[in-house]
Amino acid sequence: MPLPEWLNEPPPPPPGPSRRRKSWLTTAANRLASLPTQREPSAALVRMDPRAAILGFVGLIVCATLLRSLTALALCWLLSVALALAVGARPRTLGVPSAAAALLTGLAMLPAAWNGITPGPPLVAVAGIAVTMPGIHLVAVVVLRTLACLAFGIGLFASNRAEDLFAALRWFRVPSVFVGVLLLAYRYLLVLARAALEVHMARRSRVAEEADLSGARRWLAERIGALFARSRELGEEVHLAMIARGFDNEWLPAPYSRMRARHVGWIAACWAAAALLLLVVDRGLWT
Repeated sequence: MPLPEWLNEPPPPPPGPSRRRKSWLTTAANRLASLPTQREPSAALVRMDPRAAILGFVGLIVCATLLRSLTALALCWLLSVALALAVGARPRTLGVPSAAAALLTGLAMLPAAWNGITPGPPLVAVAGIAVTMPGIHLVAVVVLRTLACLAFGIGLFASNRAEDLFAALRWFRVPSVFVGVLLLAYRYLLVLARAALEVHMARRSRVAEEADLSGARRWLAERIGALFARSRELGEEVHLAMIARGFDNEWLPAPYSRMRARHVGWIAACWAAAALLLLVVDRGLWT
């Protein structure tokens, strides 16, 4: 008896390796948490006091928000990249978020280049719609500010663990309750992203066809409410567990170590660079 035809057919190819879809929020939180552990071995400022890191980088961030000229902002951005690499941030960790931030900021600020919002000499005019030189200048200023502040922030989180940075806030007399809220929000970000991803994967595995737009909105609203209730229950359980283990409302102790001379020099160098960029390059007060 001959074999049936379906047995003579070649077997189907094996499925490729399955890749679990990851949320961009989960990926971003993981990268932020792993910044201090992925330092370059040649980093010159790897071991930095968290208080010195906060004073230096926050001062430079404030300076970047006050700059107005493109020359000063370009120099500030180059300084931010150099400092982020000096404290141990990898070039890819710095380049990918910077490219995404520049693209999103440029798209968001693009309407500001229109002559109806920012009047001025037209650079390009099409069908009565003109792109002005002051508008392009404004877009470039905002993009460079965003890039500089982002690089300074990456450098800050690359210099120390997030827990050490939050603990250093107690040295600045920040109330303990605010430090606790910041720390819990930072840690819960990854938990919330993981919970949302699990809900999404559970729905994808149980629904054969996508619902219409109204059904998708209704399902999304239900999941948001469920996640909120779940987060409330989790927060109450964690709080009760902490009280049962002797929690005394002191989230993180203030650091008692002394800053060394190089840490004070780092703070002075950052503030001097900020003053130079703001007063000399940007405002030209001493020229």
